[in-house]
Amino acid sequence: MRGVTLAEEKTIIEKMVGKFGTNMATVLKVTHELRKSDDATLQSIAGSLSMRQLLRIARRFEKYPDISPVSAIYKACLARFLPPLAKQSLDRVLADAGLPLESGLPPADTVRCEVKDGIVYLGNTKINVYQTGDSQVKVPDTLFYDNQQHARILEAMLQDFLLGEHLLLVGNQGVGKNKIVDRFLHLLNCPREYVQLHRDTSVQSLTLQPTVKDGVITYEDSPLVRAVQNGHVLVVDEADKAPTHVTCVLKALVESSEMLLADGRRIVHFSDGAKSKPNSVVMHPNFKMIVLANRPGFPFLGNDFFGSLGDIFSCHAIDNPLRESEMALLKQYGPSVPKETVEKLLAIFGDLRNLADEGLITYPFSTREVVNIVKHLEAFPNDGITSVLKNVFDFDSYNKENRKLLLSVLHKHGIPVDASPDNVQLARTFELPSPVWVGSWSIGKESCSLDCSVEMQDLHIKRPVSLPKLTTDIEKVEARSLHFSELQHYWILPYGTSGSTVDMAISPSRDGRSENDMVHVASNYPLGIFSFSPKHTVSSFLQLQRCFPPGYSSSSIKLTTLGGSLHGCLAVHESLTNTLLLIDPETGDASSIGLGSLVQKATEKFVRSLYNPSIPSVLCKDLSAKSLVAIYQPGRNNVHVLDMEQRYTLNWKLPVLIDQLFMADESNCVVVAGDTKRKYLLSWDEKDQLRNHRFSPITEEPAHQSTVYEARQLYKAGMDNLSPEALRRIAGPAVNASEAKVLMTEQDFASVAVGFPRATSDWQIYSYPRSVVPWGECTVEQSFKQPTTLPMMNSTVLVTAKPNSCVPKEAWPTEAASADSAGCLEVVNLNDQSVSYVPVPASRSTPNYLRDNSDVPFFMDVGCQDALVTVDNNGCVRSWELTPHKLKNSLAEWQKMMGTGQRLELNIEKKGKPLKGPKHGKEDPENAPHVGGNTWAGGTGGRDTAGLGGIGGPYRLDKGHKVHQVSDEEKQSVPPEVLKAAHEMAQKALKDRLAEIQMSEHDAALYEQLSDSVKRQVQLLRVILDSLQATSKERQWLKHQTSGELDDSKLIESITGEKAIYRRRGEQEPEVGSPQTKPKRLRLVVDVSGSMYRFNGYDARLQREMEAVLMVMQALQGFQDKFVYDILGHSGEESHLEFVKADKPPLNDKERLKVLQEMHAHSQFCLSGDNTLSAAKEAIDTVVHDDCEEHFVVVLSDANLDRYAIPPKKFANILSSNPDVDAFAIFIGSLGDQAVRLQRSLPSGRTFVCMDTADLPQILQQIFTSSLLRSAS
Repeated sequence: MRGVTLAEEKTIIEKMVGKFGTNMATVLKVTHELRKSDDATLQSIAGSLSMRQLLRIARRFEKYPDISPVSAIYKACLARFLPPLAKQSLDRVLADAGLPLESGLPPADTVRCEVKDGIVYLGNTKINVYQTGDSQVKVPDTLFYDNQQHARILEAMLQDFLLGEHLLLVGNQGVGKNKIVDRFLHLLNCPREYVQLHRDTSVQSLTLQPTVKDGVITYEDSPLVRAVQNGHVLVVDEADKAPTHVTCVLKALVESSEMLLADGRRIVHFSDGAKSKPNSVVMHPNFKMIVLANRPGFPFLGNDFFGSLGDIFSCHAIDNPLRESEMALLKQYGPSVPKETVEKLLAIFGDLRNLADEGLITYPFSTREVVNIVKHLEAFPNDGITSVLKNVFDFDSYNKENRKLLLSVLHKHGIPVDASPDNVQLARTFELPSPVWVGSWSIGKESCSLDCSVEMQDLHIKRPVSLPKLTTDIEKVEARSLHFSELQHYWILPYGTSGSTVDMAISPSRDGRSENDMVHVASNYPLGIFSFSPKHTVSSFLQLQRCFPPGYSSSSIKLTTLGGSLHGCLAVHESLTNTLLLIDPETGDASSIGLGSLVQKATEKFVRSLYNPSIPSVLCKDLSAKSLVAIYQPGRNNVHVLDMEQRYTLNWKLPVLIDQLFMADESNCVVVAGDTKRKYLLSWDEKDQLRNHRFSPITEEPAHQSTVYEARQLYKAGMDNLSPEALRRIAGPAVNASEAKVLMTEQDFASVAVGFPRATSDWQIYSYPRSVVPWGECTVEQSFKQPTTLPMMNSTVLVTAKPNSCVPKEAWPTEAASADSAGCLEVVNLNDQSVSYVPVPASRSTPNYLRDNSDVPFFMDVGCQDALVTVDNNGCVRSWELTPHKLKNSLAEWQKMMGTGQRLELNIEKKGKPLKGPKHGKEDPENAPHVGGNTWAGGTGGRDTAGLGGIGGPYRLDKGHKVHQVSDEEKQSVPPEVLKAAHEMAQKALKDRLAEIQMSEHDAALYEQLSDSVKRQVQLLRVILDSLQATSKERQWLKHQTSGELDDSKLIESITGEKAIYRRRGEQEPEVGSPQTKPKRLRLVVDVSGSMYRFNGYDARLQREMEAVLMVMQALQGFQDKFVYDILGHSGEESHLEFVKADKPPLNDKERLKVLQEMHAHSQFCLSGDNTLSAAKEAIDTVVHDDCEEHFVVVLSDANLDRYAIPPKKFANILSSNPDVDAFAIFIGSLGDQAVRLQRSLPSGRTFVCMDTADLPQILQQIFTSSLLRSAS
């Protein structure tokens, strides 16, 4: 029977509902687009938009016209629970129809939820409270905390209720389906009848309930029958658990209001009540049914209730509340639980739910678990969050892969699972030397001043241009998961393979809270600025290329944030061209600022005399918080002081050549002469700069004339005056001055100038000289660049970036620690007179041509609440806590997370026997467990022999027995010569193992490097493979049919009028979650053409392909019963290169490395050309020869088809050429948007773009589960 056309369906709907508007017309058009699609996935979605469902949507549009077409379609298709590929395909159809997709953000309006004057108000929908009479006891009354997301669901349910619909609520367990229904019925004051289904539910138990009265079994009406008779609401829970043939009896009840009961009675519609027979049960007009079901599939293992009966109900997808709603809910359950703890829990469970949606974990953790945790913390606040979380996650500890995944999420958010409270790794603190008075500085009388000239000009800011702005997701990772240190958390910016950091700046928040600061990081390749807030997971990227000539990229860009009316804006200075930009990162507007010495005016002879383009100019940003910046060029005598807020510039011409310059306050700056290194003070009147200004030499007088005085190499001054208490601690109790600033010099840990810079009398200088400390000389940098120092805590804490060469060896916790450090933060604390060196972790190496000329490969800035942030060359942004009182509070909170209860242990220690020397030990043929004895290999808790948990053995050897661990004290007592001998023996054993598999040490190191880059992805992929289920079908007798042969076991049911009493031969769908009986067949077709090697330096495509192949080989190890796979290659020379045979997969690291080396070598030396089509065609045609459950072909290739004039349509035809093969293409290389354009030209759901290996497990997971929806259709 043919389907109705669009015009016919429109006519039918209009006759039944009435004329409809554009919204319904759009839904109807999309429905027919889905129905006529050749894609089986889209056809299965179209099944949800049946004629009955379209009529329901039309009625909703008629009564509630504000509903959007997208939300109506999503609701009807239950789009929230569609597989990712199906959801993407549906969204693509909606986008092609010009419909805006839902953003996923909560609506801004507030939904009203209250009962007033006998009327229930839910948003803009209202209904009179139901009068229950004698059934008030059946009205549910449960504890329910209102939130906006649930209020919107309740309003949508009420709208359907008013339209006379029966409801179906589908969602994961624990999301609150029962709570929502009970709240809904409580608000309406409706009596409830409740029935819970299970796997053994029968048709008879749905309608009759056996009970025992006076020793006699009698049958009473079930809740279903009572609800029908009395007009109550029937709540059917766990509907997906019952067999489908049982729940199908509900279809007649909902559709025709009729149902035959097991005792011979018949339910009839209330309109037929007058002509009903004596054995009829008349349905009450108020009867409604609300059905609850879990989403289909693993781990609930229920039947697809929505697929079989979904269109006779008005469906609602119930999900976990959005973050704001869930936060409001949890705060009501745990009002005294700290907000930070609740936010941490929400972040953890948000990540876990995302992993469940992606199929990487099986159990979808719900609101129920979070509520239970918060209730526990509310009742027992001294229990650590670590131990409370174990109540939820201990079940997964038996699955090694799941445990690793869960631990990675918990550690990412700073939950110290498996950490010890004593594992505190704070930097060692050294005592500062006593402060000494080193002399006085003076500027003399006004007659000693030197002549200088100044011009005031208006600041010319050009009309802004709008810069391209992109957004990208970033992850915040807590760094205190296993130990406590000064490092709080970090982010990785998506630089790609060529990007590098050039500078950073922090825009302090207006409310003074560090989590609301904005971190700005400038990068090159591509040239732009990343901006993000520490509390958000989204970063924006502002492209700066439009502000510079084409192809321009520079490492000489400096950033600074501005204050006042320009708060949040950035001043961007490019030192080689002396270009200054004013940028608003929020809007993306950029304005060029005209300076008297800009390169674009270099044709003027005067300007050329002022500016030397071969010497970079310098941006002084000491007072950028007040929108004041200074620009000068070393070796010249010109200074430009710009007031960005008042929009004027002071152009100074000085009588000396400038080497360094820094601002002391709004009207004073210190100039260091380039030839003599002498210091000068440039000061001016803020109200009359042109006439009242002064340029005076600073005279330095030593404290003792007899000593040799070393002039201080001054490079910065603190902006805040020291408090009287801090000043007295440094200069003595007799010193009392209203003005005293901290000076940063290269010879001292810190210096203080009393009276600087405004006092007319001499400035007294007190210093903490480095030379006094035995190791102090090594902390002085020999670099030609001045150090980077940031003052904190009102200039009483100074943080300086130090290279490893300037860190005393006493500061390193171990000798090898410096190798893992990119440098250190020297923290000088004037309050407690201490200095410490905090190591900054090293990231991956950066090419030399991308590095800035700096001894420390990171940049830093400080925001609100003294929060210090560093960014290394590779885009790793780290947040630090360096002030003592904050570290003390954070350490207490960190230890509190593990619980305050004391652990009681009974330790029995026995002194071990002396060590003789490492040896392998004897092999026990019976593999019995051995503890100690110094004899057997593979024992535990012993000495000398190979095993686990002991001391003095050469290497670890696990034979599967329980491990007995010797104490740490005994381990530490092992003599050095024994440790050395054990190490040598272990190295020999490693070489023997490598020789056994013909693998050199270089090969092992290379393989380990490749393996480490995909270790996490292999773990995720193994979790996915472990959860795959059977999809093959078998021909067998299908029972509970309405046609076929009479089933002898259903004779009694046939007498009672049951219709499903037949059986017939057919293909039986496998039970959800059942194990595979046949393996799945996977063929990987990889591109090893010359372009892969040629453009590997551009986008690392060959590296990515090798990582993908290694990931598959490692992940499939041990899954031989589930997967048979081979790996074929193609290039310009060959269309069939056999890298891995199906019957001989690689068994060890050597064989896997050999596969990768063959791929790399062929790509390097093959001729150019392309055989993608022929290779894919041959792979698809031949893979079906193997008898397997499913057949998958995955083509890994770059998107270079257009170069060889290969039409996308031809490739698309090959991918869909065999219906028995699920063929897909993954593009892992692209020149520009080449891959994206090609993907749009190929069938939806068959192609993917993967420019990051981390995305591959999710792509493969979508590929492996794609056949489920097609088979369902």
